[in-house]
Amino acid sequence: MDIYEIIVKNELTTREMEFVVEEYIFEKKNKRVTINTTNHPMARMVPPQMAGMILQQQFQLLDTAYQKSAIYFSEKLNTK
Repeated sequence: MDIYEIIVKNELTTREMEFVVEEYIFEKKNKRVTINTTNHPMARMVPPQMAGMILQQQFQLLDTAYQKSAIYFSEKLNTK
C-alpha cells in the first residue's frame, strides 16, 4: 500500500486507515505496531450490545488517529 494514494481517497477501508496510522507511528516513534480495530479483546468479554459500543469507540479513536496521520503525511508531501 502507498500512503499517499490512500490519503487522497474519498472512501477508505478500515485496514487502509489502520495502515496509515501504523506508518505514522513508525515515522514518529521508529516502532512497528499492528492495529486491529475489529479484534478488541474487551468486545469479546461483554454482552453483544456493549461490544457494539466498544467497537464504535475503537472506530472513533481510529478515525481521530487517521485524521492526524493523514494531515502529517499531506504536509510532508507538500514540502517535497
